[in-house]
Amino acid sequence: MNYTPLYPSHVMSRGKIVNYYGWALPAYYSSPKQEYTAVRSNVGVFDISHMAIHDIHGMEAKAFLRYLLSNDVEKLDVYGVGKILYSAILNQEAGIIDDLIVYLMPFGYRLVTNSATEVQVLSWIKQIAAGFKVEIFNRNDLAIIAVQGPQAINKVADAKPHMREKLLSLTSFMSIEDNNYLYAQTKYTGGTGLEIMLPKEEANLFWLTLLDHQVVPCGLYALNMLRVESGVNLYGAEINNSFTPISCNIDWAVDLTDTNRDFMGKKAYQLVRLNPDAMQLMGAMLYSSLNVHHGHKVMCNGLECGVVTSGIYSPILQRSIAIIRIHSGLIGDFSIEVRGKLHAIEVVPLPFIRDGKILF
Repeated sequence: MNYTPLYPSHVMSRGKIVNYYGWALPAYYSSPKQEYTAVRSNVGVFDISHMAIHDIHGMEAKAFLRYLLSNDVEKLDVYGVGKILYSAILNQEAGIIDDLIVYLMPFGYRLVTNSATEVQVLSWIKQIAAGFKVEIFNRNDLAIIAVQGPQAINKVADAKPHMREKLLSLTSFMSIEDNNYLYAQTKYTGGTGLEIMLPKEEANLFWLTLLDHQVVPCGLYALNMLRVESGVNLYGAEINNSFTPISCNIDWAVDLTDTNRDFMGKKAYQLVRLNPDAMQLMGAMLYSSLNVHHGHKVMCNGLECGVVTSGIYSPILQRSIAIIRIHSGLIGDFSIEVRGKLHAIEVVPLPFIRDGKILF
């Protein structure tokens, strides 16, 4: 089992520890619903230090990432240091090895990737990097804390008063550095918030400082509820290396603007665009609080047409909801099969919630 730098704080706060892809992380402290409500109405804090941080240095760092990633880091130069980009790493067949966040840093670039894919991603990155003059550094000396909710920025500013003005002026997909802390706003839960990378030896003190400012500690269960409502993909649920960006609703993270730019999986991706795989991610709203889970069948007019990738009960919508992958263009009566029974659903575009506001 791996332990994040914040493990002592989780134990002290009596977090219910579970095994998450080999990491000991809190599922919840008080209750998932209470923690979820804190984030939706006020503020909560999550430990996401299990995510991997890789810094890319070298004279060919940009060229390397322009080939490695589906999105084009060239566009980061328009805004300068601090700008953030969402992208994917594709394999030769345009399947998604991982989705990630890229930061333009003074030294080059920083990648934040998923814990579930860390080994294969690092292996893939090193394989591609062999053809470029770059150096890759695994920043396991850093922790990551996500402070989320409508009061998130104000609470972090209370904890770091000298940063108040800069934090309040921080816009979406931008970051700022101060004394080895990197503050970023990447819409991690689909609403207002900050993701903070900081030295791991300072993580517990900063966490406790946030709690002293009435920030609620939150676990994985609340985080999953928030991300499903916000239509945010999770690797292993919505995304894996068998699916292309088109069937994962992240086609926008593939940049074909520069026709001269080659990138891994480009030719396969272009073929998929010419002959779409006819699958897409959509939202499903049930008319009850029935629990639905990854793997449940989705039916249209009584015939199987897709699958549930993630499901939760949504407190704000007061019904169960799900992210589903279905064949596109279908019309008819949709349902989800649970234990041999069909339960009617309403199929809607994702997300269900945007910036804390209900869309349906």
